[in-house]
Amino acid sequence: MNDTALLLIGHGTDDAAGIAEYHQLAALVQERFGLFVQPCFLELADPPIGQAIDACAQAGYRQLVVLPLLLGAAGHQKNDIPVALRQARTRWPDLTIRYGAPLGVQYPLLKALADRLAAAEAAAPPVPRSETALALDRARQQ
Repeated sequence: MNDTALLLIGHGTDDAAGIAEYHQLAALVQERFGLFVQPCFLELADPPIGQAIDACAQAGYRQLVVLPLLLGAAGHQKNDIPVALRQARTRWPDLTIRYGAPLGVQYPLLKALADRLAAAEAAAPPVPRSETALALDRARQQ
């Protein structure tokens, strides 16, 4: 067994399809890199970060690479995740935890957002773009 696991941290959602897609991504990363991948979430979904780290340590992994799947270094990246990692280091002092950088803004993500915006505009009654705004909210949109 490889002694290193990859912990993927997502924000979390209450949308079952979103959670399933996230787990599918983790499985693809695991298959591609031949490394055990443990997905977890900051909030709204299970497992939370601490529980996922505990599972990796209990399974015998001695090193943990932590990768936040977040777009930018905001509060979760700068505060919430480091707090969870400090708590885990206290519980598992022999576990080496390496913390990676956020994804950052990537062209494919911006393209996906633009495509979804275009699809939403195409499905909506015509409104001049100068009279519209794009609001991003963590609440699930119907």
